[in-house]
Amino acid sequence: MDGWSGLLANEMFRTELGRVNVFVASHHGRESGYCPDVFDYCHPELVIISDESIQYDTQNTPYAQHAQGIEWGEGRRYVLTTRNDGMITISEERGGEATIRTAR
Repeated sequence: MDGWSGLLANEMFRTELGRVNVFVASHHGRESGYCPDVFDYCHPELVIISDESIQYDTQNTPYAQHAQGIEWGEGRRYVLTTRNDGMITISEERGGEATIRTAR
């Protein structure tokens, strides 16, 4: 949390957070890397968490409430995880259109 607090003190960093549309959660999405104050500046469409199966209560963080969501298959997703979705690949096509693919 101290790391996020230090970064949020930097005006340029806060400005750049406003440009983020895919947020990759720190510390595998665990509670110790979660800082809700980040989302005062960052309003991503999607949050990505790289993790394994849930083994600890500290893995249950409320990232989904901070994402706008994207259309995904038959519904809307706010968070993608390697736990549920396998490898996640984001590529940018010419013209700036991004494509997100998962292994599952």
